[in-house]
Amino acid sequence: LKRNCIKVIGQPPPNWFNLSDHQRSDKLESRGLRLFYPAAGYPHKNHSIFEGLYSLDIKNIIDRVVVTVPDKEGTNSPAWIHYVGELSQEDCLLEYQRADALIYPSLLESYGLPLIEAMVMGLPIIVADLPYAHALCGDDAIYFDAKSNEGLIEACVILKNKIENGWYPNWSSTLAAMPKNWSVVAQKFLQEF
Repeated sequence: LKRNCIKVIGQPPPNWFNLSDHQRSDKLESRGLRLFYPAAGYPHKNHSIFEGLYSLDIKNIIDRVVVTVPDKEGTNSPAWIHYVGELSQEDCLLEYQRADALIYPSLLESYGLPLIEAMVMGLPIIVADLPYAHALCGDDAIYFDAKSNEGLIEACVILKNKIENGWYPNWSSTLAAMPKNWSVVAQKFLQEF
């Protein structure tokens, strides 16, 4: 038994996406980004970072953020944030298709499956500048300090400018390095332990 080590063994990319339906939104000059954050309501998922943006005028930077937690009654959240609660697989796919990018401010992850889902969709990723994200996303994500509202806004501005200049990430090498099926995952697990 190997002690004092952590090994991350990837999962196969999800197979429930229909990539042919995804349309890129290369023209953002007249609006801000449309972002999607599919995550449960655990504290480490860092949903509170959006609350720090409520009083800011960000309509030229962020048009819409869809977050998969229930709306908190009485919070007077601004019109750009949509707390939609848990989504079905079909509705989750629809939100990925509507999004310009995945936003992922989670402070702690064991893996981060939405990052892989976004890669399969060919979406840009704005993610917390933490080791779990670097391990999965490499150099193609836009990283920010997940405890900084200013850092999040800056990352959104960077992404908006990149998209307006025709940039989209190429996740093909990242996805190619992932296990193709669960048998491969099991074999890797047995090799490591």
